[in-house]
Amino acid sequence: MMKTLISFGIILFSLFFHSYNITTVPNGLYLDETSIALNAGNIAESGIDEYGNNFPVYFEAFGDWKNPLYIYVSAGIMKIFGISNFTLRVTSILFFGIFLWGIYLFTKEIFKNSKNRNCLLYFSLISASVTPWFFTLSRISFEVISQISTGIFVLYFLYKYYVSDIEESVQNNIQKKKESNIFGILSGVSFALFLYSYSTSKLIAFGILFALFFSFYEKKYWKKHRVVFFSFFILFLPYLYFSYSHAGALTARFELLTYLYNPNIEIFDKFIIFFKNYFSSYDISNFLLFEGDKNMRHSTGFMGQIFFATFIFFILGIYKILSDIFRNTNNTNNKNIEIKKYKLFLLILLLGAPISASLTTDFHHSLRLLFFGMILFIFSIFGFALLLEKYGNNKKNIFLGVMFMVFFQSYFYFSDYFDKNSGYAKRAIPWFDGNKFEEHIQISISESGDKVLFENPNNPFYANVNFYNLQHKNEKSVIMTKKYSIISDAKCVIVPQKNIQEFQKNFNKKSKKKNIVLKFKTSLFSTYCKSL
Repeated sequence: MMKTLISFGIILFSLFFHSYNITTVPNGLYLDETSIALNAGNIAESGIDEYGNNFPVYFEAFGDWKNPLYIYVSAGIMKIFGISNFTLRVTSILFFGIFLWGIYLFTKEIFKNSKNRNCLLYFSLISASVTPWFFTLSRISFEVISQISTGIFVLYFLYKYYVSDIEESVQNNIQKKKESNIFGILSGVSFALFLYSYSTSKLIAFGILFALFFSFYEKKYWKKHRVVFFSFFILFLPYLYFSYSHAGALTARFELLTYLYNPNIEIFDKFIIFFKNYFSSYDISNFLLFEGDKNMRHSTGFMGQIFFATFIFFILGIYKILSDIFRNTNNTNNKNIEIKKYKLFLLILLLGAPISASLTTDFHHSLRLLFFGMILFIFSIFGFALLLEKYGNNKKNIFLGVMFMVFFQSYFYFSDYFDKNSGYAKRAIPWFDGNKFEEHIQISISESGDKVLFENPNNPFYANVNFYNLQHKNEKSVIMTKKYSIISDAKCVIVPQKNIQEFQKNFNKKSKKKNIVLKFKTSLFSTYCKSL
């Protein structure tokens, strides 16, 4: 009981730490965040998205279609706790908490017969909590965090369904069959939720099914396959209907990002690009250990995606998995056979996880590679298990030594992350445009005793305007207009920089007797107010 409480204590402390200053580091909401926020807020209030659709399967956004899982969960949180930047970003904390719970269940089940199980549980929970890859994405409102939250439960339920059932007593055969079907159904449901989590999941989900069918190919597993597949297929039907009724909507974004449809690139060169992108996923110096994703929304630019301890155990994990798969043994009981097959399944996932990201022009893209990051982390747990097996008599010192390595790097990583003077908290400011927009609104409101206007609603920042209005319904709102002379109707106007010349031209033409003063200017907007 005490050991279970310790595990849940680690989870709770991790969630508390992950939520620290969540609305100010990083400061401001990026466009994708406000797009999600606007749709979640609208669903919470009326069940209608920004285009007037009732509870849609996918959400149309500015030049994109947002996946539904994150938005509906966020809408539920906003319905209960109100619409705010905090309830938006705390959705990611919730999904990360689900991921940690899944890591706990997965590790506990995989190593339930190991005398080192508790050490492995503590290692997996603490390491997952501080891994930069997971930490950064758990503090911003991007859909991708829901991918690993659902993905870990796919792996857990599949293990319960295909492996753990072998250990059930033959005397409880009827009960075992019922439990088996329950975990098969839960596997299918997890698959479906995974599909609706993030864009790359559409390809990865079917890759997981391929790996599963390949690893458990014998006829005796076909019934299990049918249970999983049909449970998944029922929840897959809304996706099929949406794809039919909105032809090309879900692939349009991919067509913009991929090199596959570029007629100027020869087929051979496309293979070169693919393999270059694929192997860059394992890049130690420029991605995994040192620099990370160059996009400051996805990574901090300080250290890499994972810590050194995780990488070392990842290598050991590969060795352990390969050794277990190819080890000859006279013990042919079903349990060992199923475990071998499941490890083959994990190995195929490791090899296949970077494929979807490798089909796009970008590389070292931590969002599209997040599922790969999760599989890499799982292998590190097996690697740590191997170390404890070899030197089990000294496991306490080994555990403490490993934790020292993890906390040593964590100290420097988090010191940089929350440093508002020279660390990530400062470096991230230009990458999260919402902070600039909010400054413009506050200045406009302080200058204006009347309405504040935002010029040109076709600008992507319309989502920021509408989400701000959702949060401040009983206060002064920001009104959008297409007119260029709207300063005559209000005291202040916020103008996107790309429309400045047109705005000034029209204003001077139509409002010659009125004077305006530039109150505030950033790289994205200028705020003009009437002079007294």
